[in-house]
Amino acid sequence: MKKFNMVMRILEDQEFAPFVDKCASYAIGYNVKKLKLDFGLDDDDDHCKDLVSMKKFYMVMGILEDQEFAPFVDKCASYAIGCNVKKLKLDFGLDDDDDDDNDDEGDRENRWYNLPPSVICAKSIEVLKLGKCKVGLPIGSDVKLSYLRKLHLHEVDINNHAINNLFSGCPLIEEMIIGECEGFESIEVFVLSKINNIMVFDNWDFIC
Repeated sequence: MKKFNMVMRILEDQEFAPFVDKCASYAIGYNVKKLKLDFGLDDDDDHCKDLVSMKKFYMVMGILEDQEFAPFVDKCASYAIGCNVKKLKLDFGLDDDDDDDNDDEGDRENRWYNLPPSVICAKSIEVLKLGKCKVGLPIGSDVKLSYLRKLHLHEVDINNHAINNLFSGCPLIEEMIIGECEGFESIEVFVLSKINNIMVFDNWDFIC
């Protein structure tokens, strides 16, 4: 693995501390297969069986030069969702810097994380913050973030269908910040009856 630079914060959930401690014990260059085995991520065990609810799950990383790591991130996100997480942050632009200017489009996109559809179908989430992600919505699927109140998207690739389905599936949104995203040309905010704070800036394909 070229890079494993990870900051992981689980707040107010002491039952999750051993998992976090184990994450912190691994250094740069650690073998991903061994990491997954040590965490038991290839097993079918229910890692959330002793957790009723998780309040916050924040994963902030400089990812994905090594795509082998993405399935591990998927498993972490699934873990949090299975624990009925209320505040979820997945941001993979931690190490973004001027070096990206020398990369071609394919290289940049390879470092974006493909968000599992389960994240935008998680009814427990109240605050969702995404960075450097690709968000897709399979045909026939609907967003079910029934309790979502805050949505922050930064450097997210999301098309018109997905973003507007996201809004229609989140009737309680009060705050929305969308910056430096791509893939959508318009947004339908009229469906957001509870909204009181909107910030939309520097979105590449957005037509005002």
